[in-house]
Amino acid sequence: MPYAFRHRFAKVAHARQVELNLNDKDIAQVMGHTKEVHAANYARFIPDDTYDKFEKQLVA
Repeated sequence: MPYAFRHRFAKVAHARQVELNLNDKDIAQVMGHTKEVHAANYARFIPDDTYDKFEKQLVA
């Protein structure tokens, strides 16, 4: 993916992570780096309610 779009891609991927059934490792892999590098550089794009959404999906 073009470098200029990486931040936007990370933000959208994390915002839609539950509905697309993605985890942080999946997003990192698509972006071409490790989960650790992803967490260090893109963690700010993880919405605050992401973990709540996953919990609701697991209960359903």
